[in-house]
Amino acid sequence: MDTTDSDISNRTEAPTLPVLRCGPVTVDTARRELTIGSEAVPIEKRAFDLLAYLMSSEGRVVEKAELLDEVWAGRPVSESTVAQAVSRARRALGGDGPEAFIATAYGVGYRFVQPVERLGVELASADPAPAKPAGRSNLLWAIALTALVVASLAIWTNRGPGSSAEPIRIAVLPVHNDTGDVDLEWARLGIPSLMDESLADSGVSRVRPGTVLATLRRYPEATEPAEQARLLRLSTGADSVLAPRLSKEGEGLRLDIKPVEARDDVPTLSLYGEDVALMAVAAAQSLSERLSRWQGAQRAQSSLVTDDVFVNEAFARGLDARLRGRHEDAARYFDTVLAAAPDLLEAKYHLSLVVRFLGDYDYTDQLNKELLAAAEASGNVSMLAAVQSVSGILAWRRGDKDAARDWYNQSLENYRAENNADYIASVTANLGILAATSGQYQDAEVRFLEALDHYQESGDRFNEATTLKNLGNLYTDQSRYAEAETVLEESLELRRELELPLQVALTMSVLADIKMVRGYWAEALTFQERVLAAAQEYDNPVLEAQASSDLAAALRRLGRLTEAREMAAQARSIAAELGNPSSEADALLQGGRVERAMHNYGRAAELFESAADLAGSIQEPLSQATSQIALAQTLLDDRRTDEAATVLVEAESVIAGSEISQLAVDLQAAQARLALERGDTSSAIAKIAAAYQEASGQESPITAHDFGGLFGLWLLGYDPSDQRLAVLAEELTDEAQASADALAFLSRFHTYHHNPTLALDHALRRKQLLGEGWRSSDELELQQLQQALSSVN
Repeated sequence: MDTTDSDISNRTEAPTLPVLRCGPVTVDTARRELTIGSEAVPIEKRAFDLLAYLMSSEGRVVEKAELLDEVWAGRPVSESTVAQAVSRARRALGGDGPEAFIATAYGVGYRFVQPVERLGVELASADPAPAKPAGRSNLLWAIALTALVVASLAIWTNRGPGSSAEPIRIAVLPVHNDTGDVDLEWARLGIPSLMDESLADSGVSRVRPGTVLATLRRYPEATEPAEQARLLRLSTGADSVLAPRLSKEGEGLRLDIKPVEARDDVPTLSLYGEDVALMAVAAAQSLSERLSRWQGAQRAQSSLVTDDVFVNEAFARGLDARLRGRHEDAARYFDTVLAAAPDLLEAKYHLSLVVRFLGDYDYTDQLNKELLAAAEASGNVSMLAAVQSVSGILAWRRGDKDAARDWYNQSLENYRAENNADYIASVTANLGILAATSGQYQDAEVRFLEALDHYQESGDRFNEATTLKNLGNLYTDQSRYAEAETVLEESLELRRELELPLQVALTMSVLADIKMVRGYWAEALTFQERVLAAAQEYDNPVLEAQASSDLAAALRRLGRLTEAREMAAQARSIAAELGNPSSEADALLQGGRVERAMHNYGRAAELFESAADLAGSIQEPLSQATSQIALAQTLLDDRRTDEAATVLVEAESVIAGSEISQLAVDLQAAQARLALERGDTSSAIAKIAAAYQEASGQESPITAHDFGGLFGLWLLGYDPSDQRLAVLAEELTDEAQASADALAFLSRFHTYHHNPTLALDHALRRKQLLGEGWRSSDELELQQLQQALSSVN
């Protein structure tokens, strides 16, 4: 069962929910609200629980094991999960430092260090258990009573709606067809799909058929039910995996459904009849009635099958074809169903999904409008939520992120009304991705952490790893590299345990980005080569485009510019073929950087401008502003000063309108370059000095080294006797090997101070780093150093 808001108080002795106050900080555990002064502060659910528990612990050190037991109810989460919750609580509280409220007792746990006042309590009250939903009153169940015989072959204890036991998460394997009739192969995926629709009606916690199928496809060597069940439990958190078998029984058919591993709380069922679709729905209804797993408000019951065996079979065939990826066949089956039963909303919903995959977006929009109207008219809240979520996907695809966000929020509200935890998590995660790509980082983090909390509780380790990886992406975009590495390593560990080489490669790709930021070009290259190999081996073009683009970046930094150009072109070609504008914009950006390194400024400017336009069209401000800053720098290289100034104003506007503050330092450096080109050297040096200092305080060492090198070069040209030069040289010497600009400054600094040996060492390293970007002027400077050293010797 999903942990309720009152879990902490239910595990303590006193049945009370206190209001806790510490100065301006108030934690109302009954209302689950954190306020600072008069302002409500958003805080993720688990971070709130942890904060409340620490504040209630009267200043003592609470060990991590106790927090895991009390806040996470003993669920199998790692200690890093506790650290993440503490970090989120600290950020919500603010304060002068990270430990102003919550101190770390290293190796032990955490302590709330400020005095806490209990203002009063309210009696805890549990929500009344929802009533068991009434059976359907339409013809369906009258048919079921006469057409089917349902036999229970197991003994179990029936736990009613008020039971406090954890809900059983059901997964249904594809049907084993023992009939010998190949025309019944559609039952393989059609029966699990119909069962899933009916189990969803009853609020039973289950793993969706698409997830089951995707999991089995990730492990093609697992062919036996026992091994498939093990992998489903490992990956999705399934408690019971059911294995259906269809066989002949006299003149009719028999459907047996039993757990792969016997459990006394999951019934084994045998059903007899002629209508396979009807048997599937009746089996699910029987399971849900026996399990009595009613979780919150139930959605309006809707007919999944009719009194026409042929229509029922067409619907099941459509579900099977859709899961198999045979979208044209599925569309024909659903059209057949709707011709005979136009009010069967589930058939129309699945048809809308199929035609979307077929690329008929106008028809998809039409179906969605009809579904929205019908769901609202019938009060079918769950169907309404599903269609709103699809509408969000369509709006996002059109590049209308505001509309997508509105649709997702409407969907989320309705799924919450239905207490549908799996879909709440799915939509929340999508909102997180939407916010992240829009530069709304705080909202994205809250969304990802909410989804992560659900996946950890439900045992869905595959989506847990995916969400951790998305958090890693988010922290990387914000230059929070230490936090990024923590969650990415956790994601990597999970994916290795799940034996998922392609997903391991996806995580390694982001870790490689962090290697790039830190200037470990060779390591990043090795990582990305492994990622590209995995993408090609497993035929994943999206990952192949991303890896090719990242390889272009690493190769460029190593001076292998011809290879870098080829990789950027390859990335762009794949992304364009996929119709993935985000990946295409990144490939254009990397291609522009390669051309700039090759001093092809006109071509570089064209690529940067295209990248900025494309990123702007899909509302990705980070990519847009990054491309604009690169464009401005290139225009300055080409002495197109006025154009560069205009572009920088545009970039500044994009940055100001979003949360991508980490680009402020890049913008400042570009503005410094603009001042230099306009002859305002003193202003340029002041700006680049400020950019260097700000970058040095961030977690991006390569950026700091690049800006430090520029600062030193400009200062040398302006006033070679400036005392700041010696300090700067000392700061850059130990870790300058990855920055061509830093190496250029150190070489010229030591030349000026008559140390040709050191000057030559840095120049040679720079030549190695620049590779094909090494110019004739650079070579002339190197030869002069070599001659100076020869004359000294």
